[in-house]
Amino acid sequence: MALDTTITKSSMYSSIHNLIFKTLNDNVTNPHGSGKWIYSSFPLDDISNDDFPIVVIPTVSIQHEYLTTGKKRRVLVPISIDIEVHSVSGTQLDSVSDDIMDVLDSEQDSLLDGGLSVIAVEPSRLDERWLDDAVRVHIKTIVVSCQYDFVSDGT
Repeated sequence: MALDTTITKSSMYSSIHNLIFKTLNDNVTNPHGSGKWIYSSFPLDDISNDDFPIVVIPTVSIQHEYLTTGKKRRVLVPISIDIEVHSVSGTQLDSVSDDIMDVLDSEQDSLLDGGLSVIAVEPSRLDERWLDDAVRVHIKTIVVSCQYDFVSDGT
């Protein structure tokens, strides 16, 4: 599926975040059937068991690596994105995480069309939190390593 989000060097943070967010929002099955469940930050509203699972895609981490060839420089931009899956059920946590990993794998051509090369997708951390001392939430962080590159004329 072609995405209408393309990365530009002048808006890398937002365009990379939007590309990943849109890819997951459009392709990962919403376990609630409808409604918002993928966020850019953890929702501050009152949360109950019925609100889970949720997915949080915070801002991306970016650095630049320059390779100079003549007057032009090829700029390699390694990117790290931590996608958090929050659920009150361990089984559901795994199911949503598997779905995210599958979508990132199956949508690599669309992401590449947007300018993003996905290098690795791996679940790396498990955690749990208590909300209001009543709701135990399991959290899995999926680390996505990507690369964006462009040629700069030195300006």
